Amino acid sequence: MNSKPMLNAYPDSLGGNLGDIVTLLKTEASAYRDFFIDWNHFWEGHGRQYLGQMDVNIQSPKVWEFYRETLEKIASYGAAIVRLDAFAYAPKTPGKKNFLNDPETWELLQKIHALAEPLGLTLLPEIHAAYDEKIYETLAEKGYATYDFFLPGLVIDAIENRRGTHLAAWVKEIVEKKISTVNMLGCHDGIPLLDLKGLLPKEEIERQFQYKGDIKLDYPSTGKIFFNMYEFDL
Repeated sequence: MNSKPMLNAYPDSLGGNLGDIVTLLKTEASAYRDFFIDWNHFWEGHGRQYLGQMDVNIQSPKVWEFYRETLEKIASYGAAIVRLDAFAYAPKTPGKKNFLNDPETWELLQKIHALAEPLGLTLLPEIHAAYDEKIYETLAEKGYATYDFFLPGLVIDAIENRRGTHLAAWVKEIVEKKISTVNMLGCHDGIPLLDLKGLLPKEEIERQFQYKGDIKLDYPSTGKIFFNMYEFDL
């Protein structure tokens, strides 16, 4: 094995196996010691000890080397568009909601854009959030295309209710506002429910999806819509 790890787009890129990664994490002299977030240190003083997935630490210069090398590799394969999965969760600060932190999320996106643009790559940030939060609109205003999850539920509503009013209203909006968007009818995220808030009345969402197997919808006394699952899989 080479003494210098080969960085690529796979989880074992820091040495080829989990043992090598753990060694890098534990070795103070390693240049990669800050590559992943140390969750116990991250939450220190905030009343929580958490061992979760190995999230990369965007404060580490080595992570940005990894991003650059990964984008270069993707471009060398002939890719033109790169989808940024769950990018809004990347910036993390104790005490914040850690979804779309402002301004950190937009600063992160701009830094990645600066790496991608010279390579001829177009970024496609993924937004998995309720329509009424208007995050898709914010992305469009900043000049990005959006990858969102509004289409599947609207198509189901159109088919089951034999109407196209809600679907047509959404299409009319993205055309009039010149929003570039990518959608699909199904993917690993299933058929989203959370995303429909603001597109369909909550009563319609409940009526359409309450019989879909394992999905249970609940409306607390606040009147706000709440899903104990935000998608279902067919």
